[in-house]
This record gives sequence, structure tokens and C-alpha cells, in this order.
Amino acid sequence: MKKTTIVIGSICFILACVVYFPTQQKSEEIYYLEYGSTFDAKKELDIPKEASDLSVDVDTFVPGTYVVQWKEKDKTISKSVVVSDTKNPKIELVQNTKEIKKIHINEEFVLEGNIQSIFDDCDGDIHSVEVVDEKTFVTTRSAAAKKYLEENKKVYTSDEDVQNYKAKKKIYESALLYTDLDTTTVGTYVIKVMAIDKSFLTSVVEYSIEVVAENSPIQENELAAGAKGSQMGELAIQLVSLRDGLASIVPDDTYYEVDESYGNEFIEAPITTTNNAVANAALDKQGQQLTSEQLVTNALVDAGKITGNTSSMEAIEAIYFPGLSTAISENQLKPGDIIYYDDAGFGSAHVAIYIGSNQAVHGGFEGNSVKISHVKLAYASSPRYYRFTSKMTWDEINAYIRNNQ
Repeated sequence: MKKTTIVIGSICFILACVVYFPTQQKSEEIYYLEYGSTFDAKKELDIPKEASDLSVDVDTFVPGTYVVQWKEKDKTISKSVVVSDTKNPKIELVQNTKEIKKIHINEEFVLEGNIQSIFDDCDGDIHSVEVVDEKTFVTTRSAAAKKYLEENKKVYTSDEDVQNYKAKKKIYESALLYTDLDTTTVGTYVIKVMAIDKSFLTSVVEYSIEVVAENSPIQENELAAGAKGSQMGELAIQLVSLRDGLASIVPDDTYYEVDESYGNEFIEAPITTTNNAVANAALDKQGQQLTSEQLVTNALVDAGKITGNTSSMEAIEAIYFPGLSTAISENQLKPGDIIYYDDAGFGSAHVAIYIGSNQAVHGGFEGNSVKISHVKLAYASSPRYYRFTSKMTWDEINAYIRNNQ
């Protein structure tokens, strides 16, 4: 008799679950949303057109739970939308974190030299780096983790709730860098860089620097980014430029040779060679019949900056180079950078390759003949400057152009 009672009781419980739980899900549904994504509440939550105004608009750049309510006839419907940021910010370095790079003792060194870029897919670039002590680095990381959890626990039932929180919210404006580096003492030291996005998610990278004796040789591939004569990251260059007006420690990438015995109507003493592959590829095309777009495209291909299957395009249109490159200031110019003009004097855009000493290789002169001329042209609009910072495939370039036509 006891077994029969237990079986009957179990069946009743199962039936109760079958009846109850679907009803609970229907009246209170949860919709999960990634931070920064697009969201149409009426479409995604199946809200009819005749429904009343929503109790709160979902701001996808403010994590938390939004209790969205509306009325249909005499009934109030409620659904929850959970916005959460699951993508950490990114820190790109020039040199591999697994390789220990070197500098000489007592040598001037840019601590941020290895930083190429710091960015978040939704929040954008972080343009500043603050050097802090170890305690500040550790406590800030802990505080950010706590704020991330607190932000995701917040519940919003009205637009006023959202606006009040946004008005009080304080974000981290800078990435943080900590190091125990002592350039006056031989040894191996650690540099840590931390990025914090607007949702308080963090990313940390760590790498080592070895300080060696003054008479100890350092091969080119062993030199730490940030040392004199090294190749520094894009963000590092910008930071040095802002802080010191491009101090002498900036990488010596502006090497070039000038042939003073040869001149033309554009330049009295044109540059003949540089230490940059893109600039040299452009120089090799002097005298060829190429438009400015063909010149720059071919130079990037020849230098290995554009790879993959050959595009069906003869050349990349000038208007697309700013979007495919990284903007730089005039005092950051070095051989191989791209010079862009909105109007070359004929109502259309123009591009050229910088080669140093205020000179650039231009296509489109005298029946499209490639020649060296000045950076600033009398008949053209003011130039803007860009750097092709990383390799791209033709597939990536074609995709960018399709999306920006």
C-alpha cells in the first residue's frame, strides 16, 4: 500500500510540474543580450503594435537586468532583458610576451614602447596609459572586478533608473602599467599592462625585459620595444609624441639617402633609397605610367603589406585608404606612410607614399608618370597622414570596400 501511495504521489507531482513551469516561463521570459548590440524591443520581445508604451528602454551599453513592462488590453505583461558584457578589452603588443627582450644598463627606455594598441570592440580605443605602483595596479584590478559584478546585478524598471546610474557612473579613462624595472641594475624585470573597459572588464598582459651590461651585445631581434633605435608600437609613438613632442628616443625609421647630383622640376635633390620596404617599392616605380591609386596599391603589394589572391580591382580607390589605415600626425611621418589629399586640384582624391625629408612619391603626374614631389602640393588640399599598420588580404580589403560603398 505504501508503494502505491508513493507512485501516485510522484505522478501527481510530475503533472503539477508539467502544468506549472510552462505557465511560469510564458509570464516571465528572460532575453539575454550582448553588450553594445542592436536591440528592437518590440520585435525581439514579440510586443504587439497596439501595446502601450514600454516601462523602460533597454540601453545595451549599460549592463544589468531591464524589467520591460507594457499593457495589452487590461493585462500587464512583463519580460526581463539581461544585458551583459562578455568580451574583454584587447591589448596588442609589438613583441611576443614569451620572448625576453633586452636593453643596456642605464639606457633611456620608453615603458609603453611595446604597446601597439589597446581597444574594446564596443567601447573603442584607449588612448592613454598611466604608470602606477604595484599596489595601485592590484587594488584597481580588484575594484574593477567588484564593479563589474555590481553593475551586472543592477535592475532597471524605468528610464529614470538608467539615466540616474549613467550620471553617477565613473569609468577608467586610462590603461594601467606597472613594472619593477630598474634600468640602473642588471637583471630581469616584469612589465604588466592592464586595460579596463567601460563595463569594468579587464585584460592583463605581462612580459619581461632584461637589463644587460653595457658591453654585452644585443642583436636587432633581441632589442626591446622602447629602447633607442627599436620599433615601437603605434600607441607608444602617440604617447611619446604627446608627452615629449617626439623625443629623440623615437625609433630611427627615417633613414634615407639623397642624390644631390640629380634633380628634376619637382625636387632639387630627390631621395634615392630608404630602409622601408613600402617607400622603396614606390621609388622603384619612378617613370612608370601609374595613377596615384595604382602606385600606392602596387607599393603595398610589393612590400608584402597586401597579400592573398590578386584582386579583380586594378587599384584601391583613394577614398578607401583612410579607412584601411591608421591616422597619424604630421610629426609622426616616416618613410612608407600614406599621404592622402581630399582634392588633388582636379576635384578628386589623391594618395602618395612618403619617403622622408618632406618628399613623397606621387603617381598621376604628366600623363600618370610616377615622380617624386613635395608632400604639400600648391594646388591640392591639405594632406592627411596614415599608416598601413598591419598586413591585410585582398579578401579583407574587398569586404571593407563592399561594406563602405
